Amino acid sequence: MKHQHSLANQKIVLLLGYLQLGGAEKQALTLAQGLKKSGAKSVEIWGYGSSGVVIEFASSLGIPTQILPSPNLDSTTSIARSVLLLSKKLRQHSITTILPFTTRPNVIAGLSWRLGGASQCWWNQRDEGRDLVPTLAMKTALRLSTGALSNAHFSLTVLHQKLKFKSQNSHVIRNGLSPSPPTIQRNEWRNILGIS
Repeated sequence: MKHQHSLANQKIVLLLGYLQLGGAEKQALTLAQGLKKSGAKSVEIWGYGSSGVVIEFASSLGIPTQILPSPNLDSTTSIARSVLLLSKKLRQHSITTILPFTTRPNVIAGLSWRLGGASQCWWNQRDEGRDLVPTLAMKTALRLSTGALSNAHFSLTVLHQKLKFKSQNSHVIRNGLSPSPPTIQRNEWRNILGIS
């Protein structure tokens, strides 16, 4: 990737559109846990709306959280208010990297990160583009982002098709896995499967 930084110097925010547990939120929790174990200076999960189970899971993992008022992407005033608020919070916490998950966070983060003093912000396309609308705010946020990430090639193709995204700085990073600890030991499995 073009912008590589030592994790030890990174103060990272994963920004969620909702704080209830869905696919993107589960991936954010898995990533936050991995970044924390890998030595990031700090990792936080911030989210829009009201408190949800993500806050409880993050707290159990020792990951700080914040809840922000939800932006309305159909209102220029709401977008501006959300950009100013996020920029202020990024500066207050000296955040270096912001990784949004889903459309609303992508738009607000893409418009906020430079004002907030962060060094990078990646558009993170996690779905088939169901909320992508070629508005000025959305296209500008994508253009201002460091680059684009996705968990599938198809989602990057949708960015090219719907928002005319032409950056070469785009990457597919597959979803992370957090396997459960084994409940049956090796010798028990051998007995069950009838192998030596």
